[in-house]
Amino acid sequence: MAQVIILIVVTLGFLTGNAVAGNFGCFLGGLLTFVASLLVIDLTTAGRSTEGFLLRHRGSLVEFVAVIAGIIIGQHFYNGLLGILGGIAAGIFSGQWLTNRLGWGGESFELEVGVRVAYLAILHSLATTGTGASERERNELWLAAKRLFLNLGYTADNDVTLLLAQAEAGAASIDMPNFVAALPRDWQCRLLLDAMRIVYSSPTVAAEKRNFIETLFTWTNIADRSLLSLYDRSATNGPDMRNLWLEELGLPPSATPQDIEKAYRQLALEYHPDRLTDLHLPPHMAELAQAKMAAVNAAYAGLKGRSAHSEGLRFRPEVGEDPFLAVDGQAFQCRCWLCDRTNRVPAQADLATVRCGECHALLGVNHGALNGT
Repeated sequence: MAQVIILIVVTLGFLTGNAVAGNFGCFLGGLLTFVASLLVIDLTTAGRSTEGFLLRHRGSLVEFVAVIAGIIIGQHFYNGLLGILGGIAAGIFSGQWLTNRLGWGGESFELEVGVRVAYLAILHSLATTGTGASERERNELWLAAKRLFLNLGYTADNDVTLLLAQAEAGAASIDMPNFVAALPRDWQCRLLLDAMRIVYSSPTVAAEKRNFIETLFTWTNIADRSLLSLYDRSATNGPDMRNLWLEELGLPPSATPQDIEKAYRQLALEYHPDRLTDLHLPPHMAELAQAKMAAVNAAYAGLKGRSAHSEGLRFRPEVGEDPFLAVDGQAFQCRCWLCDRTNRVPAQADLATVRCGECHALLGVNHGALNGT
């Protein structure tokens, strides 16, 4: 029914535009009424806002413009019905080819959506394993779904509900170990971060979910547990982790403390949230950059832990990178080791359990755990 209404409205736009300004008016009138029709359907039937409109419909708009351009070009070479039909056929073919090439439609878009739904299915399985998902875990799962589909324009409540339902329905048919192993390393890190955000959003972590996290690390073939140790102090690393941390910073095993400081500061500058904001990166690129920065922070924290002389919990300062020892009973502010958010820690907080309000990582770093001891 909606397609019929769009066809009628667009036809009226063509006729009105043609009567006012000829071919150009016909094109402009058709395009404007097509955009208006999609917008009305989004706002009324789908319950969406204008946010992400162009991301959602860029494929349809490209195909529409290609068809109109095809008609105009076809009429230029052949007057009458033959030119119109030939132009429509050429426009449909070229529009579909282009949108598929760009990943905005066709098989490539369906594949992209399918991969993200499978990704979401793993998170859903994690959140609901054991005794089921708590309210906080469901909220984090919801937020993960919105982040995951932000660059496709599907962040409305109706969209997220539908995507989560698809993920739940398809979870049993996914070969999770091979799917996770085939993901690019940046996406594997992002998956681990989303998983830990969900699990450690609750005050108490069920053993089944903690084991699921370990299973995800096994599937990714990531031996370094630095990220996990910033959520769970029971996670430890062996002595060979130093080379992995150095590799994360792009350094050889022979790197000096000065090399580590220099490499970290360069990477911290390159992936700093303020800089990424200034670059206006697409949302999915910003998410991957955040995952890279989290891995860099974890590696740096592990390397710094090897030269620590004190056994207490250490916190990241608001300015600079030298960890400091907090004093029980005194309020202070610190940055999260993973997401760089500034957190205010109240005087009555338990320093051993206080977590970031954004990503739920532990704010206090136990350097002994990072050393693998």
